[in-house]
Amino acid sequence: VLNTMIVLIIFGSVLVLYWYYKTRLPDDYPPSPPIRLPIIGHAVYSFFGTSASGAEAIDELYERFSKDGIMAFHMGPFKMVIIGNYELLHQCYKLEETNYRHANKAIEDLARFLRNSDMSNAGIIEGSDKIWTQQRRFALSTLKDFGFGKASMEILINEEVVQFMEYLDEQSQSGPIAVANMFNIAVLNILWQIVAGQRFDYHDKALNELVTMMNEAILSAGIKPSLALIFPFLRTIYPDIDPVVMNKQIMLKVKNFLADLVQEHKSTFDQSNIRDLIDSYLLEP
Repeated sequence: VLNTMIVLIIFGSVLVLYWYYKTRLPDDYPPSPPIRLPIIGHAVYSFFGTSASGAEAIDELYERFSKDGIMAFHMGPFKMVIIGNYELLHQCYKLEETNYRHANKAIEDLARFLRNSDMSNAGIIEGSDKIWTQQRRFALSTLKDFGFGKASMEILINEEVVQFMEYLDEQSQSGPIAVANMFNIAVLNILWQIVAGQRFDYHDKALNELVTMMNEAILSAGIKPSLALIFPFLRTIYPDIDPVVMNKQIMLKVKNFLADLVQEHKSTFDQSNIRDLIDSYLLEP
């Protein structure tokens, strides 16, 4: 038994040394937490190195291990570079190398799971390669055509501010009010006019449902420690082990809501009268 244990220890040590040699980081690699383990990478810090979770945990680790505004972090198969310096980030956005998103099998597999679809490379958030570049450029140029980021958008903002102040005054008549999501409603209403050509009344139930869905989708996108990030097959065996399962349910709600909206646009589509971002996409071949 003792000999077997010695052999296993030696064999395990050789494997770790071989892994470290094969995956050693170059000298100019961004600073990262000192402990990097096989398979899980730096994920050990997410489990034991901080009391926070999700984006808050990454932020806390960034404060501890970053240098000159940058930190690398490996979460299982996901390799991330986190930039927290404005000047460095501004410089990166000017470079062609950092304005291209390479395909990543782990990201594509996660996208298929979340979407419940074989489309792993579409869109902007989870897209990659030329598809991502095309979608990003088209979305930005089209949004600018409808006033996003331009002085003309000030008209929409001013009109929404007036409506929002009236709504706040009305709600405060009965006493103190919770304003946690109220500002989200105003911002979403402005952007929604560009995206979908609609403006909701503040008493509209559909608006509150949309804001709730968007908040849930954004919060669910936080990186939470999970063995399923490292071993994706566990999702099919123990679904409850992975918080991404809840993310999938939230994304399905958003997907269904947007699908109905797109269908409405298709039924009233007029290529001589492009009303918003959705119409612009429908016009594309």
